[in-house]
Amino acid sequence: MQISRLKKFTDGFTMVETLAVITIGVLLISVVFYSFSSLRNNSSLQKNVSQAKAILESARYLSISEKSDYSYGVHLQSDRLITFRGSVYISTSTTNSTQLFDGATLDNISLSGGGSDIIFNKITGGTDTYGTFRIKSSKDFSQNKIIRIAGTGIISEE
Repeated sequence: MQISRLKKFTDGFTMVETLAVITIGVLLISVVFYSFSSLRNNSSLQKNVSQAKAILESARYLSISEKSDYSYGVHLQSDRLITFRGSVYISTSTTNSTQLFDGATLDNISLSGGGSDIIFNKITGGTDTYGTFRIKSSKDFSQNKIIRIAGTGIISEE
């Protein structure tokens, strides 16, 4: 009878084994959650970068086509891009078109001549206000992209 009683206590899992399994499970869940969170932040950043490039390219193409005989530009702010008509940004103009960033901010604006306006020339699409700016994720500051505008008006990302 003594042997069967000892066998009863050796069947099943010990508390240490149970805690080890729970710890490993929590660790795996944490890694998966972090990966999905990072992926979501990166996806949001890429969406904002694509949107910024599209806005800049649209202003450039409007200038090339001389729509309404105007040049077009983009005014850069920390939370938005504003497309404007003409060679000077006027904040109260009714022809301005504003696009807000979602989950991202804009900083490190470095344009030739200073300022925060990129103005594209009629017909050529070039610009005298070439340079760079950075778009970074609001949730993870280590995730960012640099947008470069060349003097020819070509827009690229780094």
